[in-house]
Amino acid sequence: MDRGRLNAFEIARGRPLVVVILAGTQGTRFVMNGKPFYINGFNAYWMMYMASDPSTRAKTLLTRKNSITKVAYKNDPTIFAWELMNEPRCQSDVSGSILQPWVKEMAAHFKYIDSKHLLEIGLEGFYGKTTPDKKQFNPGNLEYGSEFIASNLLPDSDFATIHIYAEQWLPETSEEGQAGFVDKWVQQHIEDCNTVVKKPLVLGEFGKSYRLPGYTPGKRNAYFRKLYEYIYTSASSGGSLVGGIFWQLIAQGMDTFGDGYEVVLEESPTTANVIAYQSSKLGRLNYD
Repeated sequence: MDRGRLNAFEIARGRPLVVVILAGTQGTRFVMNGKPFYINGFNAYWMMYMASDPSTRAKTLLTRKNSITKVAYKNDPTIFAWELMNEPRCQSDVSGSILQPWVKEMAAHFKYIDSKHLLEIGLEGFYGKTTPDKKQFNPGNLEYGSEFIASNLLPDSDFATIHIYAEQWLPETSEEGQAGFVDKWVQQHIEDCNTVVKKPLVLGEFGKSYRLPGYTPGKRNAYFRKLYEYIYTSASSGGSLVGGIFWQLIAQGMDTFGDGYEVVLEESPTTANVIAYQSSKLGRLNYD
């Protein structure tokens, strides 16, 4: 979609006709109802498990009607954006010549069916062959067959995402070394989205696993605060990093969905306070 164009459509609910404004983008910002829009949320296995069918194809999903509201997903104003694929990689061909054409084709296919909603690719942030000078920022200087810059420059990609799992990507690196990697990872992608991609950036997944040696709730809270501060500093200064979605939220009694990264708000009040405080800070940006 054209940068700076808001998405709107009309829904007839008796009289008068209601114009519904969906989220759009203006440069490196999300915009909704004429105001900047910031993201502070969560990801979860259970949402994907309960709300999706692995056999579903794009057209079937986008044109399916909500069984309660009777509104087709492609016309549903409660949907913020679509993700093309979670963490696409192609390590059998790190050149990107397999994955990149697929991303281009499928992103255009999604937009052909649903031009109203935003679309992101689901990338972790790895740099590819088209940006060899940035390979140094990849974990272990490796390539994964995906292209952060080239994919997000596609006209049908509305915003960029990165994931952060330093403890998984660099298991032999010290805690201090992993922390340094996180700082560089976030800073480099902010710079790229500010100057090259020129689209909003969201931390699409991050967390701290209690299954790792040395874990404490205090370390998780400090990690969340650190990443939230990157988001707030960028968002409050007009930068591209405008939101974060931690992995993952579950409710009490949903232990089978746990993977070590889960946050149960009732059992983690200090973490819940950190999350709530970030939401409050971002919410005030529209009024300061």
